[in-house]
Amino acid sequence: MALAIICWHPYSHYLHDPENRTLPAMLEHCASKPERMWVCTVRDAYEMVERPTSDHGDPTDG
Repeated sequence: MALAIICWHPYSHYLHDPENRTLPAMLEHCASKPERMWVCTVRDAYEMVERPTSDHGDPTDG
């Protein structure tokens, strides 16, 4: 499983991508992949990385 955390400030995102093309294109690209994706908060990702696997399992299961 790969982990990617995308963080940007809404104002800087607006300045650099005023037509809002980046996020929809990235989500479309991810949706086209055969692997499943887990959408979460940064806090969820941190907890997943910090805790042993036996505590949380694979977040993409179920």
